[in-house]
Amino acid sequence: PPLQHWTPTKAKAGVKGVPPRGPQGAIPLAGPLNLPGIANGTCWLLAGLGSRGLIHHAVLGERLAAAVLGSDPTLLPPLTTDSTHLLADP
Repeated sequence: PPLQHWTPTKAKAGVKGVPPRGPQGAIPLAGPLNLPGIANGTCWLLAGLGSRGLIHHAVLGERLAAAVLGSDPTLLPPLTTDSTHLLADP
């Protein structure tokens, strides 16, 4: 059927968080966030997995759990923590 006779009934929009691309591609982000009003180390991030999520989710999830339980972000791969400053306090 021709689209000019259709009437939209509703619209939806969304936001997709994408990590910055570097020489290694778009590396997922993981690590603690410093958010206003929240004590440091109580809010952690694992995001930006994208199409690599099937590869990285288990490894990064396991390392993030260890980092959270030990309050030690150095347990995360360094490349994943390099960009968390983009979401931290300005």
